[in-house]
Amino acid sequence: MTVVVLQAPTWPRRIGDPAVSQEVDDLHGHLRSLERSISESLALGKLREEVKSKLDRAWVDASVDGWDGYGAKAVSSATYGNALAFLETLPTTTPVPDVVPEPDGEIAFEWDYGPWRILSVSIGPTALLSYAALYGRTSKVHGAEKFIDRLPGAIAVCLDRLMAAVDGDA
Repeated sequence: MTVVVLQAPTWPRRIGDPAVSQEVDDLHGHLRSLERSISESLALGKLREEVKSKLDRAWVDASVDGWDGYGAKAVSSATYGNALAFLETLPTTTPVPDVVPEPDGEIAFEWDYGPWRILSVSIGPTALLSYAALYGRTSKVHGAEKFIDRLPGAIAVCLDRLMAAVDGDA
């Protein structure tokens, strides 16, 4: 299987944007409209809908303290909002991840292709993305990145490397 990871367009937000003119406002409006059109297309919409459904289910299942029977922290609305925002930044070609609540109150997105082929990205209320990946028996990476409106490059690289490692098994 060959998968190309492309970054979906993410347009700058107006907050803190130093450009002030009607032309810039019009351009931002057109770019937001284009972004909506892309995300609402049939194929892309179904992918996003499937992952969002998994995210919604994870939030409902873990919305109270002790949801796992062992004292797990509830997933907060801030965590859900950050997870939803992270989901919106994933490249449109990204395979559908599993979405699971974690005992510390964070939500994890997991791409698991069997032993030694996995990527897990967790996000919580502070919008810190913690990630860990295995690309074979001897290649691994982990780290943390602050999430601010776009997919961090380190995580895009992890997705790309994972897909290459999975493709190498074929």
